[in-house]
Amino acid sequence: FKGLVDELQAEMDRNKDAWEERRENLNEQMDLITGAKTECQTTFDASTARRNTLTAESDEKTYQKHELTREYNDVHAQCSAKIDELLVTDVCGVRSVRNQVMLSSTVSPPEKIDDCEVSDWVAEICS
Repeated sequence: FKGLVDELQAEMDRNKDAWEERRENLNEQMDLITGAKTECQTTFDASTARRNTLTAESDEKTYQKHELTREYNDVHAQCSAKIDELLVTDVCGVRSVRNQVMLSSTVSPPEKIDDCEVSDWVAEICS
């Protein structure tokens, strides 16, 4: 009977040694996995922070673009109005005054005056 107890004790000791070795191996694996997880989490956090920064910068640039577009449209409208005003008051006004002055002229009455019209400039190869 003592032989069976000794044999069973030896088997239990082997199983205990195998379990201790396996537990140590598993704990080492857990330590490695925990370290890798920590590194991944740090990388993820840094990437998230960078994405948030870039999103904020993009939003700011979009706002600036809208503001500049609005400002451009306002200035463009003012310039167009000024150009129209100049055409009407300056060019047409000068023609009206000239025609009134020339009404009494025998050398160059208004019907002999030929005002040239200039078309819009078109880019092309010079000849």
